[in-house]
Amino acid sequence: MNQIKKQYWDMHVPQNIKMQVNCGAIAAYISAGLTLLLAVAYNPASFLDFFLILGMGLGVHLAKSRACAIIIMANHTISRLLQFGTGVQTNVFGIFIMILFFVLYGMGIKGTFEFQRMWDEHQIQAYVRPPSEDSNDPANRV
Repeated sequence: MNQIKKQYWDMHVPQNIKMQVNCGAIAAYISAGLTLLLAVAYNPASFLDFFLILGMGLGVHLAKSRACAIIIMANHTISRLLQFGTGVQTNVFGIFIMILFFVLYGMGIKGTFEFQRMWDEHQIQAYVRPPSEDSNDPANRV
């Protein structure tokens, strides 16, 4: 994220939107950490999933990327569907954690969309200003 966008984030974005984006990113970091433990202990192929989740989490956190937020939710959804499709038993705690991650990723999606909407509006206001009356621009002359 460039310096101007970062300053806008720091100074003008409401706290609730910052919290939503950060919740999505933190959920991704926790999921990446758990996936890394799984990859080291049981399944080295899970390293690919680890890098995907970590990269998308960084995209949500640092770039406020809507695409990264959506991809991480899609990854979570697909992995849960595959888990249920293969007949893996899930207890009540596992279902609670699954729903919690859906909610956190959903917050990340909502927060990134809200931030990008605000940023786009700010860009339009910053670059489309009405001409000043004391301008020597011929278009302002009557």
